[in-house]
Amino acid sequence: MNLKIEKLITFLSSHKNNINPKELKSFLINLNLLEEDLQPWADFDHPLQDGYGRKLVYAEDKFEIMVMSWMPNDFSAIHNHGYTQWGAVQVFGNASHYVYKMENNHIKLVEKQSFKPKDIVLVTNEFIHQMGNQTSTPYLTLHIYGTNEPREVITADSLIFEIENNRVVKTTGGAFFQLEEKEVDVLSDLKCNDEQTILEFASTILPKSKTFKTKQKKHILNWISEKKDILFKN
Repeated sequence: MNLKIEKLITFLSSHKNNINPKELKSFLINLNLLEEDLQPWADFDHPLQDGYGRKLVYAEDKFEIMVMSWMPNDFSAIHNHGYTQWGAVQVFGNASHYVYKMENNHIKLVEKQSFKPKDIVLVTNEFIHQMGNQTSTPYLTLHIYGTNEPREVITADSLIFEIENNRVVKTTGGAFFQLEEKEVDVLSDLKCNDEQTILEFASTILPKSKTFKTKQKKHILNWISEKKDILFKN
């Protein structure tokens, strides 16, 4: 393990009982991580149907560090981070980032962001987002997730907001599109009536759907047909 990652682990271990998110962001800026520092955990050869590659770097009972690998068209599903109460994501490429909000089982896109290499976004318990690679260049991202109470797996029981399935599900693992039914627990219905949200979501799932299994591809085609008046009205 390289020196910068060791310094990050030492910082998190010494601050995990009294973490200040702004202080974490400042530490990451001063640490000056480079993408090459994350290369030991790169997973660009991940299964095509997965939304991205994910590798655990280090974990304690109150925080975990992961590295995600993003090939062109890789995208996460819309998700939160389980028991996470604080954290940060640092990107090392030109990443697309979408922030959502939920109100009365309705989901809506509230912000679309374009991140540059080394940009940092802080994570909270209420944070619902989606990110991915809409460029032609692979890149890595660093993810830190923490909680104030000890947890065996901090990102366990993450929620995925499946606009294409009109439901919210719970899972432990990657926030991937079209997870198998055995990998999720269905929690509630989900509604999305906002046209811009549907259009932007379609731009993330359609390129990735080329790698889906046949049954999953058919489901996405059916969803496109249902939303054709919105997706193709121009």
